[in-house]
Amino acid sequence: MALGISKKYLKFFVENIDSRYTILVGGRRSGKTWSTFKWLHFLASGKPKTVMVAAASNSQLLATINDFQECLGFHVQGSILYGMHFVLSNGSMFQFKSFDEYTKCVGQKADILFLNEAINLDEKSFTTLVQGITQQIFLNYNPTQKNTYINKFVNEKKTNILRTTWKDNEHLTEAMRGEFEAIKDRAMKPYASPFDIYSYRVFYLGEDAEMGGKVFPLLYSIDDEDYEKIDAKEVKGLDFGFVESRDFTALAGVKIHNNNLYIKEYIYDNIECQKDVNLARRMRELGITEYEPIACDMAGLGKTRIHNLVTAQEGEWTGDISSGFYCFNASKGKIIDGLKRMTNFDKIFITKSSANAREEMSSYELDASGKPVEKYANHLVDAIRYACNSYNYI
Repeated sequence: MALGISKKYLKFFVENIDSRYTILVGGRRSGKTWSTFKWLHFLASGKPKTVMVAAASNSQLLATINDFQECLGFHVQGSILYGMHFVLSNGSMFQFKSFDEYTKCVGQKADILFLNEAINLDEKSFTTLVQGITQQIFLNYNPTQKNTYINKFVNEKKTNILRTTWKDNEHLTEAMRGEFEAIKDRAMKPYASPFDIYSYRVFYLGEDAEMGGKVFPLLYSIDDEDYEKIDAKEVKGLDFGFVESRDFTALAGVKIHNNNLYIKEYIYDNIECQKDVNLARRMRELGITEYEPIACDMAGLGKTRIHNLVTAQEGEWTGDISSGFYCFNASKGKIIDGLKRMTNFDKIFITKSSANAREEMSSYELDASGKPVEKYANHLVDAIRYACNSYNYI
C-alpha cells in the first residue's frame, strides 16, 4: 500500500488531484477517514499548506482528532476553546475546528478543507465555509441520509465521489469482519427490525438509507418468577420525569444472559407531581436493596432531580449517594448507538407485569433522521437504554 493507503483509495485520490470537491461515502470502518488523513499528510508534506480539519460539533471534532492522532502518530496541541493544531516540519499546519454555529463559518480561510461527517453541517454553514478554501475540499460521511445538499457538488460523470464499505478496509481484523457479518445475519431474519435492515444497508452495503419505523418489532414474554431465577446480575436504569403531569419517572431492571435481554419494569409514575409520594420509599417498598447501583441521566438538571426525587425524610444529600441508593451517571452515548446495542440481542424478554415497558417498546419509532418520534412515550425505553449501556461497567 503506497503511502499507507489501499489501492482503491489511492487511485481515487490521484484521479481527483485537481478536483475542487472530493467526496467519500462509506459505512463505518470502511477506512475512508484513515485514508483521507494519509493523503492529506502527503499533500501537506510538499509545498507548505494550511489544512483545516472540521466537524459540525465539538464531540465529532474530538473523535476526528483521535483518528488523526492514531492514523499519523502526531499529537494535536491546544484546546477546543482556544484552537487546536499540528505543524509539520516544513511549516504546513493542520487546524482543527468545530462549526456548531453559523457565525463561526464566516471568514474562515485555508488551502484545503476536510469536513468529516459532512452531512451533519447544514447547507448554509457549508456554503459559507467553503468560500474561504482556496484549493481542495474533502468530504466524508456515512450514507445515513438520502438526497443531501452534498449531491450538488458531485460532477456529472460522478468521478469525484467514491463509495466504499468495510470490505474495502484492508486493516480490518477478522473479529471486526465478523461483527459486520452478524449485521447481515440479523437483517436476513424473518422478523428483522427496520433498525437491523437500516444497519445492513448503510454499514454493510454502503447504500444511502434513512432510519424509520419501529425499532423493536418482536418482543417475548417471561413470567416474573422466571425473571428472578435468571442467573445474571441485574442493573437498573432510572429516567427522571419533569413537573408536567404528562411526564413520568421510570425505573427498570435489565439482565443479560446467553445474548438475550431480560427487562422488568419497577416504577412508572408521575412521582414528582405527587408531592406525597417519595421515590426512595417506593423503591424500598419494592424490595430494592440499599446501595444498589442505579444508572441515571445526570446531565443538565440530573443531579438536582436526584436531590429532589431520591431522598428520604431522614436522609441528607451528600452527592451521588443519597438515602442509601447509589445513583451513578449512566453511560449514555448517542441514542442510536444505545438502540443498536439493544437490538443486537438475539431476543428481548419483558416480564408479564411490565405492561408499560411492553407498550413503550412496541410503539417506539424513529423518524427518517434516526430520532425518536416524540408522540410516543419513551421513559422506560430510556431507563432500559441507560442500564444496557452501563451493564458491563458495574
